[in-house]
Amino acid sequence: MPLSLVMELVEPGTMPDGSQLDNPDLMAMLMYAGALPMKDCAKVLYQTCLAIDFLNTNCHAMHRDLKPDNILLGPEMFERIRVTDYGQGRVFTGAADAKHGGTLDVGTDGYNAPETISTGRESVGVYDNKIDVWSIGVISYMCASGTPPFPLNNPAKTRKLIKEGAYKPMTSAAWKKVDPEFIRLIKAMLVVAPEMRISCKEIIADPWLKKMAA
Repeated sequence: MPLSLVMELVEPGTMPDGSQLDNPDLMAMLMYAGALPMKDCAKVLYQTCLAIDFLNTNCHAMHRDLKPDNILLGPEMFERIRVTDYGQGRVFTGAADAKHGGTLDVGTDGYNAPETISTGRESVGVYDNKIDVWSIGVISYMCASGTPPFPLNNPAKTRKLIKEGAYKPMTSAAWKKVDPEFIRLIKAMLVVAPEMRISCKEIIADPWLKKMAA
């Protein structure tokens, strides 16, 4: 018997000027508005981490393809976001924070964590749910500056830069409008060594983020 999924229809929200986005996803918003106000950046980060922490902890799963295209904004805009598209996700048995063998080169170039990128012919690597935190860091960087931290049109160069953790310096004019606390969180997410990378639970508990996202 075929499986049917009944899901919420998310319509694009309306902008302050009365215009409507072509699509209800965060990427459409970034294409329209560029860098987002701090409170909206905080709401994206906080709600995304809540969703991924639930996925990691309660479902023993990883998303593995987080990107702005997979975060939907409905009529409520930033007051309620939806994390979608679990086609690359994987459920693991055992503790959610344990390391597991998983497929390499999953997700989307430019958003995938260093430990998921193969360096040769290997197809399986060992990583944990911190891979989702890296992707959230990329999304947060884009929300803050309106531009990606790594090039999205040159896979070979992008993978090399990601493996090195060499994201674009936060020195453009857009970064002068970004709160230092948000920059601190982005840098803590874009750490190459997973064991040194901040966790979703730590992000959710951050006092500045909780205050800004309220």
